Amino acid sequence: MEKNYHPSKNTIFSLAIGMKLNIDETAKLLDSAGYAFTSASKIDLIVQYFLYHKKYDIFAINEVLDKYELDIL
Repeated sequence: MEKNYHPSKNTIFSLAIGMKLNIDETAKLLDSAGYAFTSASKIDLIVQYFLYHKKYDIFAINEVLDKYELDIL
């Protein structure tokens, strides 16, 4: 493994979804990697929606992201 590896924000989101974290837990995970949720990001808002509603289906999330022509997780 690369010593200086820094995951992307989308990788953090994927991990959070895979681990079925809630919004607060995901915010802490994001913070540990130097990121935060932002209301200016459509991806962040979509991921927050799914986390809030405890919907951890990454395929459904990616479908919505793709619908808005955003990068998928």
